[in-house]
Amino acid sequence: MIQDNARVGVVVPMFNAERTIRATLTSICQQEHQALDIIVVDDGSTDQSASIVASCAERDRRIRLMRQSNAGVTQARNSGAASTGAEFLAFVDADDLWARTPGSAEKPRLAE
Repeated sequence: MIQDNARVGVVVPMFNAERTIRATLTSICQQEHQALDIIVVDDGSTDQSASIVASCAERDRRIRLMRQSNAGVTQARNSGAASTGAEFLAFVDADDLWARTPGSAEKPRLAE
């Protein structure tokens, strides 16, 4: 079973997601499990996505922004995963919402 203080690295690959990224990050930050290392990998966006993430990161220190030239979603996921020392990894797309689940239901799934 996952411990309450076990860090989870949440990797969010992002490309031109200015319309959805704020809601995605909000849904991640509202999870019951709070020991999160949230890595948003900007894959060469040409819109305001990176500015939105930077603004969110100012309010929540668990959020980090990484930038790379456009190399595709696979490379963005790999870069984000390589940048965290978290015990567990989760991948969330920049247009996804991570539904909040009670901690007792969430933790066994992370441990599997």
